[in-house]
Amino acid sequence: MSTTTPTRRSSNLSTRLWVAAGAVFAPVPVWLGAGLAGADLKVTMAGQPPMSIGVHMVLTTALAGALAGLGSHALLTRFSARGRTAWTALALVALLLSFAPLLTVEAATGTIVALAAMHVAVAAVLIPGLRRA
Repeated sequence: MSTTTPTRRSSNLSTRLWVAAGAVFAPVPVWLGAGLAGADLKVTMAGQPPMSIGVHMVLTTALAGALAGLGSHALLTRFSARGRTAWTALALVALLLSFAPLLTVEAATGTIVALAAMHVAVAAVLIPGLRRA
């Protein structure tokens, strides 16, 4: 009878995937809370009609961010001696840059605060989780 022990690499992959999944769902409670608090969650971008921020948009955007984080983490940690540090710096810069569109949209203050909190929720799961993986 032979047993196989999972390698560290497969264990790390599993951990990274769970972290990414957690990051995808992290902004949902913020979205729910904002709706319950009465935030309109509609934004208007220059020259565009008003857009409602639904849960599908929250999940899709968080998924895109999680996949970008996962991919860049895999590349940097594999091909760079200081990949973890470089990735952390990249992730923090990406978080800061993600706030830029919030400065250009027309929306209620509560909506902008809720959207910013959703960005932070994704980063709060993704950055420490992938850094440890």
